[in-house]
Amino acid sequence: MHICKYCKRKYITGQKLGGHVVRCKRNPKYKENCRKTLLSLRKNSIIRGIKKYGPFIEKVKECFYCKNEFKIKEQKLFKRKKYFCSKKCSYTRKFSKKTRMKMAKAMLNNENKGRKIKRICPTCKNKFKVKNNKFFCSHICYSISPKNRAQKSGFFKKIAKLRYKQDDPSIGWQSRKDKKPSYPENFFIRVLNRRKIPYEREYKISKFFADFAFLKEKVVLEIDGKQHKERDRKKADKKRDKILRKLGWNIFRIPWKNINNEGGKKYIKTMVQKFIIFLNSNKEIILRR
Repeated sequence: MHICKYCKRKYITGQKLGGHVVRCKRNPKYKENCRKTLLSLRKNSIIRGIKKYGPFIEKVKECFYCKNEFKIKEQKLFKRKKYFCSKKCSYTRKFSKKTRMKMAKAMLNNENKGRKIKRICPTCKNKFKVKNNKFFCSHICYSISPKNRAQKSGFFKKIAKLRYKQDDPSIGWQSRKDKKPSYPENFFIRVLNRRKIPYEREYKISKFFADFAFLKEKVVLEIDGKQHKERDRKKADKKRDKILRKLGWNIFRIPWKNINNEGGKKYIKTMVQKFIIFLNSNKEIILRR
């Protein structure tokens, strides 16, 4: 084991100890060692720049504002675009509003570097300290904020309008004809095929896709899983049903339950019987017309 003289830190190898002794803050020659390392890095960077862009050559230029001559070191392959002798002369030229705002923000950031600013979060109204230009205490507060929601809603509305004009099927409910049907859908396909009831699966009505559509009776059969019990999904289903009823379709929903139990089997049998009665009643109404 190797031990440092100054901080008495332990190291396994001598190489690690040698690197630590040079950078140890308790070492009296710590500042001198830091200066030497910086000088060596600068020399290496200058040597690399000379190899890439060639040697430095002194040139004389005139300032655009005060018209005084000043010297610049330039390379053949890398030329510096300097037209003013100092910052005072450079600030005399006319800037646009955007560049002025950027300069003012940069000045404020340089002044407030390292300082912690006290601010209040606009969503949760809790006090917090920040070094950067953050106005919210966390990412959650930013996502909940009304400004962020308004920006997102406006952006997505524009995209949705363009897609709707182009008859894009990705808006609203998507068709699942290419995909395999789910277990409850497969169960009802067998039931309808046994009773020889004509139907169409994933039938498009305006921008929606019905699970089972009966064209002669103008009836839509929807099989709802667990996801349809959520609040957002219930609201979407109600809006969907209103649009379909305006177009002249009657809707019958069957919430799915597990068939493995006897209670589940009895429930689905009763629901199938109710649906057949509902379908026949619609058929009679259409025939009377």
